[in-house]
Amino acid sequence: GGIGTVNSLHQWRKQCRDTLSAAVLEVGRDPSLDDTLRRGLALLPPIRWQPGSLVCIKPNLTTGKSAEGSAITTPRDVVAAVIDEINRSTDGTCDIAIVESDSDGRIEANFEALGYVELVRRWNNVRLVDLGKEKFYKVILPDWCKARMIEVPEILLQMDHFVNVANLKRHIQERITCCWKNLYGLPSDHLVRMRYHQYLCPLLVDLNYLFWPDLAVIDARVGLGGTGPMSGYPVEFGQLIVSANPLAADMAAMRAIGESHRRVPSLRHAARRLRVGDCDLQVVGDPVVPKPLPFVPNPVFWAVRIGLSLRKVATLFENLSLLTWLVGIALRMGKPTDFAGGGVQSLGTSLKVAWRFFRTVDLSEKVYE
Repeated sequence: GGIGTVNSLHQWRKQCRDTLSAAVLEVGRDPSLDDTLRRGLALLPPIRWQPGSLVCIKPNLTTGKSAEGSAITTPRDVVAAVIDEINRSTDGTCDIAIVESDSDGRIEANFEALGYVELVRRWNNVRLVDLGKEKFYKVILPDWCKARMIEVPEILLQMDHFVNVANLKRHIQERITCCWKNLYGLPSDHLVRMRYHQYLCPLLVDLNYLFWPDLAVIDARVGLGGTGPMSGYPVEFGQLIVSANPLAADMAAMRAIGESHRRVPSLRHAARRLRVGDCDLQVVGDPVVPKPLPFVPNPVFWAVRIGLSLRKVATLFENLSLLTWLVGIALRMGKPTDFAGGGVQSLGTSLKVAWRFFRTVDLSEKVYE
């Protein structure tokens, strides 16, 4: 868990292939949700929770306006089951932080509205963390990433274990949102997140690279059908999906609704980058009987996707204009031969820096309303 658990794209690809398994469990078979989670964990490689460590749990709490059982936000009882399991394994010695950022309203108000404060009252080693109020550090990402830089809250740099807990719901832009997309809430400035939705596919690869979880859980007892992600209607599924791999968890969720992960832009992109496919996924647990999760008509979905593609073009022009401006500033400070002839740096290095600036985005910038 924690940031930087793998050192290269090659190493990450191997880790992803080695852990591409998920347990799909019928919740009704067990006396409690805790028992279902424990049954799922028993089917996967054991997680070695370190006593006294810092564990961050990221649910999906995008809005405080959702009713209980609506499938719009992560129910607190599934997070409670995860906390119970961690405390059982470590004798309650871990510092457990439930982390989230603002989206539709202030996250502090959402914690209160969704009943997450009850978890703090229940356990003395659990706290709620507003990522927007954390101290930040700017992290430079590898050259193969879409983001050249990202602001990371201090607590995410300090954590020893990371747990990604999401719910099964439709998303007008991605068809579905579960664990893989749940990490888009970690950059705490929601205005920056809104600015770069057109690059969601590669940015989710970057975020999951940085914050690969020890445990990924999808609460699929009730799925959200319709447009999503903050509107729609609940559909009963009665399942829990557990994995050590967020991509595997989401691929298993797509099987549960009778669709291929290739229909989801972000999952298709991730599977291609990590070089995995349906044939690599191992699903254990209870038999998967696909059940459809209603979605908007295809023309609506593709209208949204075309709009995002046009926004990409606009961003490239913006990057080009900024790059041209920076070249002008550089030439005001020195002669062209200084940059082309190696006086400052080689021409090859200058072109490489310019190309990276043109094709990447900065998730550490500030956007003001």
